[in-house]
Amino acid sequence: MAAGRPFRVSFVATQRSPLCSALCIMEYSMSTNKSETQIYATYDEFCKARGLALPHRVEFNRSKVKQDELKVIKEYFTNLCLDLTVYSDLFTYQKSIDVLNEFNSLVFGRIQKAYIEKLCLSLACLLDPAQTGRNNENLSLARIIAQCECPELDDKYSELLKLYELTGIKSWRSKLLAHNDLNTLMGRKKIRFEI
Repeated sequence: MAAGRPFRVSFVATQRSPLCSALCIMEYSMSTNKSETQIYATYDEFCKARGLALPHRVEFNRSKVKQDELKVIKEYFTNLCLDLTVYSDLFTYQKSIDVLNEFNSLVFGRIQKAYIEKLCLSLACLLDPAQTGRNNENLSLARIIAQCECPELDDKYSELLKLYELTGIKSWRSKLLAHNDLNTLMGRKKIRFEI
């Protein structure tokens, strides 16, 4: 599936089974004809369409950034946004939730959990340090920002990291998603987790 193109489910069914209903609601939720679901090429387009003020642009020398790395991280971010859109369409509209629960709440509950884990892990990877250990380089925002040599961008990234840590996603990833922390799994230690 190409980035920026909506996912559509198309099928023909003669009976209105719960699966048919679930697939219909998924197709309806993800079609571009519905006003709630829009895919924008840029954040500027998103802001303009919603009447939001455009964010302050930090000026820096873009030629310092390795373009091949920037291209890959843009694709990564686009996929993260697309996953978030699909998750939102499936699990934040009451009509969609009702149909999915009617079909099979266990299955779609597991799918919802998998989406949350994937979204959080993708976000965590994006916010990884530029390097872990001696020889492990990470393609992350920290790496791209370090190439820019821009103090204002460094400050914005520091603010973003503080927000990330406040959500509890970092601890959750470290203690439960990426590792089986004994004390956390045994209930001896709690993790505060907010999305």
